Amino acid sequence: MPRNADAKARMARKLRSKKGSAIYTQRKAIVKPVNGQIKEASALLGFLLRGLEKVDAEWRVIGAGHNLLKLYRHRRSQKQLLAMATRSRAKALAAAARAKSATNARRAKDKTESRAAQLATGVRFAVSAAALSEANS
Repeated sequence: MPRNADAKARMARKLRSKKGSAIYTQRKAIVKPVNGQIKEASALLGFLLRGLEKVDAEWRVIGAGHNLLKLYRHRRSQKQLLAMATRSRAKALAAAARAKSATNARRAKDKTESRAAQLATGVRFAVSAAALSEANS
């Protein structure tokens, strides 16, 4: 880069390079939305104070308020997510308990039916054995 180039020429040269263009594109994408959000949210039409130092201080207060609001919203959303996760975990545990109870009930029913079948088979066998013994006598 020529040493005698003015600021405008240096900036134009930076923007022509791939690296400079990428950095500048990223800068545009990051800065403008935040300023627009702050202006829109606080209905900032202009500064109330005059003088560079006072305007700078006012902007810092507005920025601090914006950041505090973002932190509050983030914290609130985290609490809501935690509450939703806790509720869904409780629902899942309740569903698992219901499923376990239903499984246990099915097992008990199957066991009862199996025992009844065994008894019925035993009764049939006993009846068959008695019939055979009567027939043989």
